[in-house]
Amino acid sequence: ENKIGLSLIELAISKTIKLDELLNLFSDEIDLLDELDGYIIYFANEHKTELICEYGRLPSPFQVMYPQLLHSSIPLKENDPNCEAYFNRSRVKVYRHDIDHYKSITCDQFISWKLHELQVLPIISNGICLGTIALLSRKACIGLSTLSIINNRLETFIEPFENALRYAHMVSQTSEIRKDVRFHQRYLDFLNQANQLDTPAAIMRRFATELLEQFGFQYASALLNG
Repeated sequence: ENKIGLSLIELAISKTIKLDELLNLFSDEIDLLDELDGYIIYFANEHKTELICEYGRLPSPFQVMYPQLLHSSIPLKENDPNCEAYFNRSRVKVYRHDIDHYKSITCDQFISWKLHELQVLPIISNGICLGTIALLSRKACIGLSTLSIINNRLETFIEPFENALRYAHMVSQTSEIRKDVRFHQRYLDFLNQANQLDTPAAIMRRFATELLEQFGFQYASALLNG
């Protein structure tokens, strides 16, 4: 039965390279774990300067806050359990008596959500940390059986996660390149049109129009008046 379940998961994984869809698949089994009241999955951004929240489930009284949490970030220079797990590539456990050791948004969340325990697992592929999973419990310690299930799940998903992150970065870079190309072409068009104008007033009007389209009224006015 486990082999059949794993085959179905692998089949579903093979049909997508989108991170959000993979995270939905990954969470199916995690959501059933009784010891967890929630979890937050972070991945490092392309420049490895911050951890971005890509998925999560909060303790039920606070689930309404999830839209604000999604895509929020933790700077990797922060004194935060997620950053510690990321850099040390090892599990970090935090309890009520030692939460004051940290000074970050995770510390505030621990207190606000009345957590009993927080455990952060690094997501590691070939020795490189891709991100972290913060496991949240309000009522009990998170046992080894729960950690084992999550680690086994990670083994199945780690390569797809890495491929999805690589794909997302490539899409982002492609978008930036296209944006640069459009800007360069617009600049060339502007120069060509300006060269065809025969009075300073006409050139100024064309210049003002371009500023308005690019920056909006407030910034264009400041640039023109400056």
